[in-house]
Amino acid sequence: MSRSLRELFERAQQRLSAGEFDAQDLQLLQEATLQQRRQRLLYIYALQPTVRALVVATTLHEVSGSLCQIDPQAPELPYQCVMDAIADGWRVIHFPDHRGPYREGRMDMLGYEFVLEKLEADVA
Repeated sequence: MSRSLRELFERAQQRLSAGEFDAQDLQLLQEATLQQRRQRLLYIYALQPTVRALVVATTLHEVSGSLCQIDPQAPELPYQCVMDAIADGWRVIHFPDHRGPYREGRMDMLGYEFVLEKLEADVA
């Protein structure tokens, strides 16, 4: 079972203060910080340019190259608003432009686009 980086650094600081820090502690920190990570990208399209606006569509880009299609008619979207995604561990890396309001049936703009990322341990 892996511990969080914060826990590992707190333990290392305690052991260093007590004069007990050793090569095994250093190895644990090295493995935890150099662990391979993969980036997942989530594009969220919302009715307004705010993080609490209703989501109208999403697209998930995975490292493997697979892509979930944009489906505004999907029965269930993964999140109701961007804040729900943030609470689930996603980080906003791009906020939308404020070009104009979303209007039903307009084809040039699906909604206000937020780009979020999540870094996860690469288990491959």
